[in-house]
Formats: sequence, C-alpha cells, structure tokens
Amino acid sequence: MQETAPLSNLCLVDIQDDRLLDHNWVVKMMVRGVHLVVGTHDTFYEPLDVPGRPWPEFDLRADFRERWQDAIAGKEAALDALAEFFYVADEPNWNGISRSELESAHLEIKHSLPHARTATSFNHLLDVAWFEGMEVPTDAVAYHQYGVLDPRVDPDFQENVLLIKSYAPGKDFLYVMDSWWSDTVHGTAGLAPADMAAVAENYYQMAQEDTDAVGMVGFYWPSFGEGTGARDLPAEVKWTYWSIGSRIAGKCLGPVGVDAKAALFLDECSYFATLELEAPEGTMYAAAMPRERSYGTWVLEEGNVVGGLKLQAGEELQIFASFYTEAPSIMRIYESADGHLVWESDGVDQRRATDVRLVPVG
Repeated sequence: MQETAPLSNLCLVDIQDDRLLDHNWVVKMMVRGVHLVVGTHDTFYEPLDVPGRPWPEFDLRADFRERWQDAIAGKEAALDALAEFFYVADEPNWNGISRSELESAHLEIKHSLPHARTATSFNHLLDVAWFEGMEVPTDAVAYHQYGVLDPRVDPDFQENVLLIKSYAPGKDFLYVMDSWWSDTVHGTAGLAPADMAAVAENYYQMAQEDTDAVGMVGFYWPSFGEGTGARDLPAEVKWTYWSIGSRIAGKCLGPVGVDAKAALFLDECSYFATLELEAPEGTMYAAAMPRERSYGTWVLEEGNVVGGLKLQAGEELQIFASFYTEAPSIMRIYESADGHLVWESDGVDQRRATDVRLVPVG
C-alpha cells in the first residue's frame, strides 16, 4: 500500500484477511483515500480437478452460507467503511461457475450486507449459453483480455464488451487494465514491457469514452511466476500508471524518475519531499506516509518511523523537519511544478531535534 496509495484509490483484499479486524489498519486505508474490492471467490467456491485441464474448475461449496458468515464476523464496520465492490467470482465463464451459482453467492452477500455492491469479471472465452438468457446477477460487471495494445480498435475485445453489456443493462462496468507482462501472453502478441504504457493510456481513453464505466482495475502489481507485475515494469510505464491514477483519483502526480512510494506531497501538491538514508545495503529512500496535506512521515518496511515533515506556506515557507533515525539521512523538498530544489538538510547523523527553517517562496 505504501507503493500504490499515491497512484490508486482502490485495491483488492480477500474477505478472509484479518486486517479487516484491525481498526488502525482500517483508519490508515481511509486516510490514504483507498477503498476495497473485497475478494470472496474462495469463500464461496471450492476447486475441482478436471483431467486434462491445467487449471481447476470451481463448484459452489455446500456450506457456503456458514463460511460467509464466519468470514464477515466482526468485520462489518470495516466493510461498511471501505468496501466498494464485493468480487463474487473470478471469470465464472472460464472457471466452471454457473450463473445460478454466481447468483447464490450474490444473494447471500446482499442478505448479510444490504448496501453491498457485487461484481464479477469475465474473460475473452465467452459463451452465450452461460448467461441462460438472463441478466448477470451482480451489481457490476468487468471484462479483461490480455495482450491487446489498443482495445478501442480490437474487434474481438469490443464484441465481447457489447455481449457482456447486453446481459448487464444499466449496470456499472469496470475495465480490467492489462498491466502485467509475460513472454507467454504478451510476447506472442507482439507486445514488449515498454508497450504497457501505451496499453494503459488506451484503456484509460476507452474508459473515459464509456458512459457505463465507473473504474479501471490494474492487473497485476507484484510480479509472480507467470509474469512481470507493474511494480517491476520500466519506470516510464509505472509513471504512466501514476499519471492515470492522479487523473482519476485526484492524487498528487509525481515527477518522472521519482519513486511513487518515496515522495511525500504537501501544501495541496505544490511541494514534494524525499528522505534519503544511508543503510548497510546502500542508499535508499524511505516510504512516504501522508497524514494531511501539510504533514506526513516516512517509514521503513518494518514500520519504523524515520522522519517527519510539516510545511506552513505563506509569504515565507516554514519547514518543520524531524528525524528519528541514527542513520545518515538527507531530507529534500522540491517544487512539484518544475522539480526545483527548495531545501535540503545537511545530512548530519543522529538528529532527533526538530529543525525550523524559513525559506523565501520562489
């Protein structure tokens, strides 16, 4: 979340995740302006091995109601505060989940949480028979197809979107943006990792033009066995994701070359700051944790706070910089518009007192 909060207002968390019981975690998510797509697939459906099929199919669990009630126990307040959609099932058309099995899960969620909004996502292996001539039994639908450079002009992509929408009249639509890369999926389609920036912009333009579209879901942030996640794609691709996220979520846009997780934005995005540390493994930047538009801190992966900064803008910019680390560290403040360096600390070790500096604006 330290990495993606600056460029996203939505993330996927499974209903079984015990962080939903942690009040402090919930508050942190709210402060960061991030809501949830809550995954429920594994709670409702069990995998079935099918001979000759590389992936399992799924069947509705006999005890799905009991499993669901156990999963949400004590989490109702967190779900009410954070949940944007409950992701009922993943690719039901591909995973062997029938329309009636999808409806059973949808109704159970709505029975327990009447204000919940449910969603499912289809892949490109569509079969009209799956719909049984009836509407998709969720509040929102999504579609994803890998290896398409520009889905706006891809006939198969557009045909499948129209098919899904014909069975989801008036429902919210989510585009699952192809944001990972693999030799198997993308290499055969003629795409390279650097092409994923254009893919992202094309999806964004398509979503803007679609009056049914309410969001874009990025797939996939971390790398995994089948491919390279967005985290490890080229810097210009990640910056494109940050730019699109800024336009959608109204979050501060970082300059090219600055890691999203390291930049602390202040004074309504007018300034950003970084904290550079000298560690045994070399130079590193701490991850920024915004608190409000005038104040924030930096933390390490283990959660230790290593620095804080507060700005008061006016005729003069007042800087209140705090250091909570014995490691050599340098704090820098830049103007966001042009990257101009406004102030930097002197890098002295073991600073624990608060520095107060006055810097003329401009």
